[in-house]
Amino acid sequence: MNGTTVPLSTPAEVEHAFACSVKARTVSNAQLRRYLEHLAPKDYALASAAVKGAKSGGLRINANSYEALLHCLMGAGQLRASMELYQQMIQQHMTPTPDMYAALMELCLQRDMPKQCQTLFNDLQKRGVRPSARNYELMITSLADEVPPQWERAIEVFDKVAGERHSRVTAQTYNALMRVYMNMDPFDWRVVYNCYSEMRKRRPRIRLKWESYLILSEALRKGRAGYVRRGAAYVDAWIAVTPLRSLDFLLGAAVYFAIVMALKSVLSYAMVSYYESSATSTADSVLPA
Repeated sequence: MNGTTVPLSTPAEVEHAFACSVKARTVSNAQLRRYLEHLAPKDYALASAAVKGAKSGGLRINANSYEALLHCLMGAGQLRASMELYQQMIQQHMTPTPDMYAALMELCLQRDMPKQCQTLFNDLQKRGVRPSARNYELMITSLADEVPPQWERAIEVFDKVAGERHSRVTAQTYNALMRVYMNMDPFDWRVVYNCYSEMRKRRPRIRLKWESYLILSEALRKGRAGYVRRGAAYVDAWIAVTPLRSLDFLLGAAVYFAIVMALKSVLSYAMVSYYESSATSTADSVLPA
């Protein structure tokens, strides 16, 4: 400023610099947001100071700048500061975006606060914001984390997003629902299996994630399902997630055919041996004494 270089290494320096720049009309929300987006999460104090300085200089902070600050705070794990900023936006009649709600909900889940996550989702709907697939997924996940899990409410939320005209159901949405079923008491692995099968049969096709199979595998193991079903589920998931033109797919196919040929050889040998032994016994029984 005024032909001199101002160091911006402390919150006080950042606040002063942005306040003076706004008064000089050289900084707007665009420059503020760009500065916030380039800060590392560990520099959240500088981000807060920049917004504070810009406001003291007379800048009306818009929703995009608040969103950039919120991402910085959440990246640093500052839940209290994030929630205070959220409340500040609400008081200023600003409606957070679905991505902002999703980030706050995820942070609440990381802190084992499922009730707060559900409160955010309900507030999102009350304000007329259309939930994203991520919002639905996190809401269902929060219901799975309840003790006991709120599986009826989870199914209600899932059916709502699945029944939309342009459904935004993803593999992560199904994964969240399967986790609800995993925590049900009494536990029934068939409920998890049916949910997984519905996802595999859904049209338009949903791209399978390996995480989905891992949840199913845990359910089958926990429910002591048959080895044939476990093997079939593994092969189906492996084929679905492995690129056809990859080395892993070629090696897997080679191992599969090797096992099939080995089993075929063993069965053929057993059948021939059984036939020969049966023929010998029959011949001995018809020979004259």
